Amino acid sequence: MKRLIYLFIFILGLNLSGCKDYLDIVPDNVATIDNAFVDKYTAEQYLFTCYSYLPNEAHPAKNVAFTAGDEMMLQKDIDRSHIQGDLGGTMYGQDIQDGYQNASSTMFDFWNGEKYGSKLWRGIRSCNIFMERIDEVKDLEDYERDRWVAEAKFLKAYYHFYLLRMYGPIPIADENLPVSSSPDEVKVFREPFDDCVNYVSDLLDEAMVNLPEMIIDEGLENGRITQTIAASVKAKLWMMAASPLFNGNSNLTLIDSRGTQLFPQQYDAAKWQKAADACKVAIDMAHANGKELYYYSAIRQMNDSTAKKMNIRHSVCDRWNSELIWGATNDDSKTLQRIGIPTWFSKMTDRHKEMRGIHCPPLRIAEQFYSKNGVPIEEDVDYDYDNRYSLTTVGDDHRYYIEKGHSSPVLHLNREPRFYATLAFDGSTWYGNGFFDDKNPQVMECMKGDIMHRNRVFTGYVVKKMVHYENSYSDNNSSSIQFYPFPVIRLADLYLMYAEALNEVKDAPDLEVYNWINLVRARASIPTVELAWTNHSSKPDKYKSKDGMREIIHRERMIELTGEAKRYWDVRRWKKSEIYMNSEIKAWDYRGKTSEEYFQIRTLEKFRFTQKDYLWPLRESNLIKNTNLVQNPGW
Repeated sequence: MKRLIYLFIFILGLNLSGCKDYLDIVPDNVATIDNAFVDKYTAEQYLFTCYSYLPNEAHPAKNVAFTAGDEMMLQKDIDRSHIQGDLGGTMYGQDIQDGYQNASSTMFDFWNGEKYGSKLWRGIRSCNIFMERIDEVKDLEDYERDRWVAEAKFLKAYYHFYLLRMYGPIPIADENLPVSSSPDEVKVFREPFDDCVNYVSDLLDEAMVNLPEMIIDEGLENGRITQTIAASVKAKLWMMAASPLFNGNSNLTLIDSRGTQLFPQQYDAAKWQKAADACKVAIDMAHANGKELYYYSAIRQMNDSTAKKMNIRHSVCDRWNSELIWGATNDDSKTLQRIGIPTWFSKMTDRHKEMRGIHCPPLRIAEQFYSKNGVPIEEDVDYDYDNRYSLTTVGDDHRYYIEKGHSSPVLHLNREPRFYATLAFDGSTWYGNGFFDDKNPQVMECMKGDIMHRNRVFTGYVVKKMVHYENSYSDNNSSSIQFYPFPVIRLADLYLMYAEALNEVKDAPDLEVYNWINLVRARASIPTVELAWTNHSSKPDKYKSKDGMREIIHRERMIELTGEAKRYWDVRRWKKSEIYMNSEIKAWDYRGKTSEEYFQIRTLEKFRFTQKDYLWPLRESNLIKNTNLVQNPGW
């Protein structure tokens, strides 16, 4: 029987309610826990419970990075209960967008485990219990014991990392406090940020020693932790520590009652070297275990343009493909797909499909993709940028991307393949989902017409890349949604992190920096950085400077990883949230019934983001109960 480790497994009636006064690091229900280590089977079930605290990465409502940033919008001018029904949850991310985060009832509270927050301190406590008690199991081989302990160490490290990324400095729960601990003993302090980073890094190193290089029994163990996953998380840890938010950010200063400064006040260039080293180790491990950038192997005849799009789409959707390093094995990728899949309506022709507009990227996401020449459209000397919103008639040269003869803005023409692979919009073609002849493709219909108002694509775009091409969905509620493991980490992510770290380490970018970003660009079928900027950009020397290359790498990440819930954390660590989250969010006018009415720019809203919003607040009740904790700046 498959043991998908994201399932919440409750062992022998195990009650993990625990001490809620400070942190869940004091064990309770000791008599019940004793039963969890009587034999190999029950011990493995307890290990799976340690896994069960992993945050829900795939669910579009329960992953804060999907709904609280500027990459995806939720429609606000219709009945909110309809959206909550389709997404299967309350829209806390939308409340954060609107500036309603607070310290009294915190949203996505991973400190206490409320409002879509996992109980990460309880997860850490469970990992500590597992490591303390596993030696009691007598029918366990040494190699099994070593591996299971390594998995628990990884999970413990990852939960610390996740809290660190959200809250900044945190307490370090290296071991559980005794049940007999006094109230003062459980009033733990937050530790300096750099100490936390070093602790997590060392713990990941310890875990890597006994983790398997790769999963052999895929039927039983896909989703369990490998050396490459641990190395990749270490790379993400050091990328976070080296980036502007936490590396000498004078806006973050916090001194506790011990007189300890919790945030590093001085920039440390050595952190970028540690990040580069960690990225290289992770990449080398991935390569040694057969990981490579994904290219689609066509099982049906298709045009080269369609194949290029499938390279991008199925780097995400092809199950356990060669590029995937860590995939979330719960079923919530189906929810993510269901809100973006084209829907066949009997009132429409067999070649036109309506799109559902629940979870939509705004205009800025469409504009961030490159031109067909591989440079930003605002820099491309051959691109008609000033007239990008003007309507034009689509010619035969775009028939594999947009319906021939369709009235479409210039913005949708002459773009890189990732634009057409990632986004669907009015008039765009969509390969798969019941239509496998790319010479006679299905065409997306987004204008209001006489179809129900609530289904409108209210920004003008949906993320096609996240939808498996074999899905189907129709107005009679018949559907077939394919499962795929949501990509928590994939190889292109590592390549772009490594390019970023190398660029910061070097005095000026060189061939080594260009190589890693060019590998990703080659899969996207666009020219190398050097050729693209030299031949097509109004800033031909941009890639030759550290500052210019930094801007290129940042944009490359935002393009390549669109829709994968990575942008939210990237723009935070780059300290760019204050830019993106304080500018107007624009879209097409979904109320229009003609092209002229529909392709009009309208402003959706302007979010409210201040310096304090870079970090989560600690809940006020926690500060009252534990007076050694200090609140994050601004809260």
